[in-house]
Amino acid sequence: EDKSWWRNLRDADRADVLLQRRVRHGHGQAYVFDQHRETVEEGVRRYSERFPRMARGLGVRPGDVGSLAQAAEGTVVVRIRLDS
Repeated sequence: EDKSWWRNLRDADRADVLLQRRVRHGHGQAYVFDQHRETVEEGVRRYSERFPRMARGLGVRPGDVGSLAQAAEGTVVVRIRLDS
């Protein structure tokens, strides 16, 4: 939560992202642990599975639900859905 850029997406809002050198439009939403615990824990779990090295840096141990929940505290998950 130390960074501030995600605060623009607390309420679902338009978001533009650069993918493969092309600007893509969509809608973004920031999920803060205090308000969206299950969503943030799911996001941290998926991120940890996709990027195991980063998961270790967050203190997430494979199969350890407690470490997952602890890593999710203070974490913000940003989800951007691109327009077709």
